[in-house]
Amino acid sequence: MPTHLRRSTMPLTIRILACWLTVAVVALATCNCVALSTPDQTQFVSIDDLKAVDEPVARIYAAPIPHLEHIAVHCWFAIKPAGGDFDRWELWQTAGGPYGHVRHNLMPIEGDVGAGGTFVIREWRGATATTLIETIINESPCYPCRADYRAYPGPNSNTYVQWMLDRAGVDYRLPCAAVGAGYRCGD
Repeated sequence: MPTHLRRSTMPLTIRILACWLTVAVVALATCNCVALSTPDQTQFVSIDDLKAVDEPVARIYAAPIPHLEHIAVHCWFAIKPAGGDFDRWELWQTAGGPYGHVRHNLMPIEGDVGAGGTFVIREWRGATATTLIETIINESPCYPCRADYRAYPGPNSNTYVQWMLDRAGVDYRLPCAAVGAGYRCGD
């Protein structure tokens, strides 16, 4: 049998990783995303300082995804109503709790997802933060893709975050490193 027709002798994990890297490169190339870049963090106060603020705050955090850390991120919300505490909301790869894959406080607010490092992508305060907070709390139980998770093309954590932004009427698009944000979920 010709060599090019033989079944690969590479271990399955390496083949899967190679497949993911190919998918990620193709996905990023189609959205003109060259590499992951961390936004300037000096514009954001620390989470500890924000805890003392008596106004509503909604943040989108991101962390590099293991094995794809230079090209893809996992996004989630950190929300705090006026006078309240921060909560973390995201779509996670394993289902658990009352909302399927939608997870509430699964990990610390600024906890990474295994590749090290977290950063803030965007922050809102005041009325926009209140709208986002209410949308996340009220819509998460009925998020149409709460029973599904696929790293690519979605639905994934980035699909959830973009869906909530759209549902709240917030005009903001996640960066192209948030692979899966463009996946259409139940709309």
